[in-house]
Amino acid sequence: MPRRELLTSIERLQLLAFPEDERELIRLVTLTKADLAFVRQHRGDHNRLGIAVLMSYLRYPGRVLGEGERPHEPVLNLVAEQLEIPIAAWDLYAGRDETRREHLLELFPLLGMEQFATRHYRALSTWLEPTALQTTQGILLARAVVEQLRRRLVVLPPLAVIERLCHALFDVAEPNRFDYRFLDKLKLRGKEEAVSVYEVFNGDEARSREVKKNTREEFEKGVFDFHGGRFQEALARFNEMEGEENFDPPVEIYRRRCARAIRLGATDEIDDRI
Repeated sequence: MPRRELLTSIERLQLLAFPEDERELIRLVTLTKADLAFVRQHRGDHNRLGIAVLMSYLRYPGRVLGEGERPHEPVLNLVAEQLEIPIAAWDLYAGRDETRREHLLELFPLLGMEQFATRHYRALSTWLEPTALQTTQGILLARAVVEQLRRRLVVLPPLAVIERLCHALFDVAEPNRFDYRFLDKLKLRGKEEAVSVYEVFNGDEARSREVKKNTREEFEKGVFDFHGGRFQEALARFNEMEGEENFDPPVEIYRRRCARAIRLGATDEIDDRI
């Protein structure tokens, strides 16, 4: 079964887009005196323009400008203006990708940035698991991934990697998003093996939720004992929950089932259902 789409096509475009506000864009791509001095160390207008644009992209949105990719036109214009270089110089720069790669290797240490690696993937899983537990919206988690990487000066990986990471975080968070417990096994027509049934109790009254959360481990052990034919052990576990019947009716139902199973010696003839 295919995964649900994490981001819409519009959200993908917006996630790593430059701001539309002109003043904010100017702030993001304005080169400092130190930047200008570094850029002017390179020979030729095309190389100066090229490395300055790469620098701007690494700072914001925090990614590498790809091979053959033309820069966002307003960014190219603003950088070219500061360097007093015609934007046509970009076409010459774009014709030699080896230079782009060499310039990136210069820029990473200069900007204190590191390329995305497996260890960052693992670290993000730890940093952002709480966020994944609090939302089901892919764009919110994707933004959190991008913000964490920018804050830690890690070059953003391709969008496909960000989406895979978000899917993995949701997969880890999903079992913990709801309060649930193993409740029973049922035999269904057409199925050779019994089907496990789980109870989600987030919607219960507060006291009922509290009781079920506090007794979940013992309750499930009792259910497994019952279905394993250890009726005495199961009954003992359910008896330990005495007084909770008003808030957890399945406890009393299992007591009755255990008592009947002990008397009959099997579960096959027990008709009570949770």
